[in-house]
Amino acid sequence: MEEDLLERLSGIEDEALPRMVLVRWDRPSLEIGDLEGRVRGELERLELEDRVKPGAEVALACGSRGITDIDRIVKVVVHYFQGLGLRPFIFPAMGSHGGSTPEGQAKTLAGLGITEETMGCPIRSTMEVVELGRTTSGIPVFSDRYAAEVEGIFLINRIKPHTATVFSGKIGSGLVKMLAVGLGKHHGARAVHRFAFRLGLERAVLEVAELMLRKLPVLGGLALIEGFHQEIAHLEALRAEEFLEREPELLAISEELLPRLPFDELDLLIVDEAGKEISGTGMDTKVIGRHCILGEEEPPSPKIKRIYLRSLSPSSRGNALGIGLADFIHRRVVEAMDREKTYINALMGTGPEKAKIPPYFGTDLVAIKWALATIGPVEPRHARVLWIKNTLKLEQFWISQALLPEAEALREIEFLSELRPLPFDRDGELIPLF
Repeated sequence: MEEDLLERLSGIEDEALPRMVLVRWDRPSLEIGDLEGRVRGELERLELEDRVKPGAEVALACGSRGITDIDRIVKVVVHYFQGLGLRPFIFPAMGSHGGSTPEGQAKTLAGLGITEETMGCPIRSTMEVVELGRTTSGIPVFSDRYAAEVEGIFLINRIKPHTATVFSGKIGSGLVKMLAVGLGKHHGARAVHRFAFRLGLERAVLEVAELMLRKLPVLGGLALIEGFHQEIAHLEALRAEEFLEREPELLAISEELLPRLPFDELDLLIVDEAGKEISGTGMDTKVIGRHCILGEEEPPSPKIKRIYLRSLSPSSRGNALGIGLADFIHRRVVEAMDREKTYINALMGTGPEKAKIPPYFGTDLVAIKWALATIGPVEPRHARVLWIKNTLKLEQFWISQALLPEAEALREIEFLSELRPLPFDRDGELIPLF
């Protein structure tokens, strides 16, 4: 009955909703061939056999992100070090993710296909850290205990612009940030984000990373760049001394390849799912044009009046960080939310705004009606509406009739259906059409 009342109060009849059409955004794939061979070739180029004694342990740092083929890539790295007569093991380098527990972080890796059985080497997960010292600004610097005890550390991560606006372009989410925040577990994440209020996040990360490069036996890292279709479009092995110089150049390449919405202004963006494997903030802030960072201005584009989030991805395991970026959510998002995981992630990153719960509704129909009722003096049938799977998969999406003229002007857009009403079932839920 509550939903019936809310639906009536929206003042929008079913027939007033915008009609939609399915389109494909056909952008070329840049997938590299012979992935395993390319990884091996890059690793061999580093000539690491002269830098570590045979029989030594090497710690391989893996994060929480759902990078394409990350299990295949990590397995090649494991075999490479084993072939050098070394004893590699994998450890989670993901800050406070995975609920800030050893078990949770190990499960996060398992969700990416990274287990002892699949990789053929040990996985050591701990939240214990050792303090390495303090930066010139006084930031305490921490490292995973296991990583601090070995003779070599090697990082594997995707290079991608950070979800915060406070990065100037020198670094983003990549090897440097994994080193500064990921290896430090929740202690490191908390320290970096606390000092970021005074120093700025980029400076805090750089100060910590520079000290860690001096104090830890970092051998190098494998930098991965994904294309528009989430394919591995570029990969490059770096020595530790190359991190700070080369990562900004790789970041510029990544920036060019990132998914973006083809429209700068929307009345409503409907997002099927948010998740940690999609973006650190559940929804990519560069795609939706929202950051919700204290003291920071929002980006100039895209301008989206309302965002409606329908669900959390299963891989999120209840981590709902980023729900505060939406204006409306479905009740199932709240029901799937693990409050402890979400709050730990948000508070360790000093971003409680991203864990705020927006108005939520029991059906898609009511949520969409209220979203359209709060966009100003725009008739719902004329609203600029975009419906996407998530902010990572933008190859196909639904657009409203009001967006047709702009879509028709884009050479890469292919129309896959006729105009049709939004497909609701008898219960007022959208019928999946992706």
